[in-house]
Amino acid sequence: MKILFVIATLDSGGAERVVTHLANYLSGTHQVAIATFWSKEPFYPLSPEVEYIRLDIMKNTHGVVEKASYFAKRVHALQKLMQKHDPDVVVSFLSETNIIATVAAKLAKKPIVISERIAHGFLQLRYLRIARRLVYPLADALVTQTEGDRQNYSYLSNVHVVPNALPAINCPDIPKERIILGVGRLEEQKGFTDLVEAFVQAGLSDWRLVIAGEGSQRERLEHLIQRHGADNIELIGRQKDIWPWYARASVFAMTSRYEGFPNALLEAMACGCGCVSYDCPYGPAELLGDGRGILLPLGDTKALGEALRSLARDAKLRQNLGIKAQKYAKEEFAIEKIAKKWEEMIEHVLKSS
Repeated sequence: MKILFVIATLDSGGAERVVTHLANYLSGTHQVAIATFWSKEPFYPLSPEVEYIRLDIMKNTHGVVEKASYFAKRVHALQKLMQKHDPDVVVSFLSETNIIATVAAKLAKKPIVISERIAHGFLQLRYLRIARRLVYPLADALVTQTEGDRQNYSYLSNVHVVPNALPAINCPDIPKERIILGVGRLEEQKGFTDLVEAFVQAGLSDWRLVIAGEGSQRERLEHLIQRHGADNIELIGRQKDIWPWYARASVFAMTSRYEGFPNALLEAMACGCGCVSYDCPYGPAELLGDGRGILLPLGDTKALGEALRSLARDAKLRQNLGIKAQKYAKEEFAIEKIAKKWEEMIEHVLKSS
């Protein structure tokens, strides 16, 4: 099977890692290419078996006329690529790219599967919400990451749930330390101000809070940490190799307001961390159910502080949660299992198209 993945960039985001990991694995048995709008090198290692096609048409736009012109340019570029490359199926990731790729695929007369990475209700730009409602029914199938999000697409008939696979786990076998870890972009969505406040409230002077990631809220978080005089809170920036931190951390905390699928939470589970998370839409309830972690009401910093204190003071609780979480993550989200779901879904699309 000849598969063409389409995504805007191959930068350091979660969707980019999912595409890279899936493409690398599928390239062992299929002919796989990835097309992007930008020209930079991939952030994550890409197999030499995967053809990397850089269209080099990435730009910021302003105003309706310029946005419309750029939209048409990207559609045209993708249409030409699809006709030249002649894939059996196109697989697109992320809302705006999905819209562009679907129009291009219909013009090129190619089957297309689109994959959402953001929960349905949290797409912020109004014009994209309108375009999604108009264009998505033209796609041959839609993939969501959770059952909860699938239910938001009642206006579509061919929706499949395929969660993200665990990337290749490189979790060193080292002793756990008194570290509470948070991972993600330093943006409002991730709620790291709540995590800082809760950690301070918990009074864990003999523990460290480490937050890995970069973003526009760095300065705000730095000021918050300084105000509390919390020299045991560290912002360590973006980490290309995050696995040693998962290995060292005894506790993983997720304070997101919403998620498409919480990749960092799944990775922490696979490394045996005792996990605590806000019960945000979507993903944490499905991952941490049945005693695999602690779920808390969204935005409840007091409950979060209490949960962090409980986990920090109870090694047996951390260990039991970590064992259950690790077993579940490795069994249910292995790349072999997730890739098979993709293959079965694509084969179904090709038979139906």
